[in-house]
Amino acid sequence: MIIFITGTNGTGKTTLMRRIIDLLKGEPEVVTREINGKERQMALRWPGVTVMGRYDSACGGCDKMSWKGASDDIEAVIREEAQAGQTVLLEGIIITNWGLDRYVRLNDEFGAHQVLISHPLEECIEAINDRRRERAEARGKEFVPVPEKNPTSAFHGSYRAAQRREAAGVPVHRLPREDAFGKVRELLSCT
Repeated sequence: MIIFITGTNGTGKTTLMRRIIDLLKGEPEVVTREINGKERQMALRWPGVTVMGRYDSACGGCDKMSWKGASDDIEAVIREEAQAGQTVLLEGIIITNWGLDRYVRLNDEFGAHQVLISHPLEECIEAINDRRRERAEARGKEFVPVPEKNPTSAFHGSYRAAQRREAAGVPVHRLPREDAFGKVRELLSCT
């Protein structure tokens, strides 16, 4: 099974995943691949569960994989892990923005669930600005708020994409942060 944790910036995708990681027992194995001549971390693997991405900075998950062709590389590792019997979890804006074909293909082959964190847009913008403010202060630069048009467009786009995925047969769970965490835990207990 594959569990996609999606939502716009500021919804708490990475925070949710870190909470799930805290529940997993033991030290993970780091999954790497050579890509374009460079060894890259692709995932963390525990017995039965693989978490795609990296979690060594404030923004984490699959958004740390920003090279050309990263989505194809991520999908290849998802396939390898799922074929090996692992439940695969992944999150990030890159995942939220994946096209319908990729979701449908992975759902048809391995079974998938999309957990869309529904959080009020105003609070998402506030969370984005809090992060921007922290980064600006750490770098000694002036804080510039995010133009509200950007997260507003992304917010509505993530919901439209979820509707298309659901219509194509991918189970979609639209849930507030705490309920999303509970749903991911529930899905993991099924595996």
